[in-house]
This record gives sequence, C-alpha cells and structure tokens, in this order.
Amino acid sequence: RRATQLRPGDARMWCAMGQCYEHEQLGMDDAAIRCYRRAVDNNDREGIALHKLAKLHDKLGQKDQAAGYYKRNLSRLEAEDAAEGQDAMEALLFLGTHCKETGSLEEAELYCTRLLDFGGPKKEEAKALLREIRSVLQQAAMSPGGMSRSPASPLHDAFGSP
Repeated sequence: RRATQLRPGDARMWCAMGQCYEHEQLGMDDAAIRCYRRAVDNNDREGIALHKLAKLHDKLGQKDQAAGYYKRNLSRLEAEDAAEGQDAMEALLFLGTHCKETGSLEEAELYCTRLLDFGGPKKEEAKALLREIRSVLQQAAMSPGGMSRSPASPLHDAFGSP
C-alpha cells in the first residue's frame, strides 16, 4: 500500500497491490479489481492488469465485463506481435465460448478458428467448440426462416465439407 502512495502513477505498484488482494488468503477480489483498473489507467505496459481483470470478472460471473477485458488484452497482444502465448489462447477460448453462449456464432467461429493455429489441448477444445457451433448453425439453417451460411465458412475449412 505504501508503494502505491509513493508512486501512484506506477502501474506496476497497482498490479502488485492487486495481486496481494487477489491472493487466496485475502480473497478481496473487488479491491484487486480496483487496483488493476488503476494500473490500466496508469498505462500498464506489461499487460498484466487487463489479463487479471478479465480473469477476475470471469471468476465473479461477470462474463460481459470479462469479454471486454479479454478483447482489449487480445488487441494489445496483437499490436505487440505477441498474440501467440498463453494469454492469447486463454482469451480466444473464453471469447469463442462467450460468443457462442450469447448467440454471436460467427464471431465465436472466428475466435475458435484462430485457436486452431495453436497446439495442445486448447486446439482440441476449439475443434469441439467449432463442431458445436456448426451443429447449431445447421439446425438453424434447416428450420423455417433459418440462417443462411456461405459454404466457404471457416468451419468447412477446418473440418472438410459438411
């Protein structure tokens, strides 16, 4: 706390204080969120605060706020040509899932398709999510007045023809 008083414009101090509040022994998530917001307001160059804000809002069930912070962090990572790490994978998976749950299927499809470039379990999760999205889109297309889809969608590219 003293560090933030001595250097109130230093985002690193706010991130450190946020991590203290976030620690499981304290569990002061609201105070941690306030600290991370101060870090963002003070130009957090390391990008810690945006990622932490996204995770905390997700943990608290505030999915729309989490999505906003994940999008901002993903944009930051892309601007720094660093959109290939763990933070980017986590953001893409969260955003793909969130968009699917809120009915933004084409946006969800884009996030999941980007995840296919990564290896490991996140790629498999993205494939499963894309199959679910394709299923929903096919059901919607078959229903009266359903959605129309272009046959050259990323889903077809990822899994072959339907």
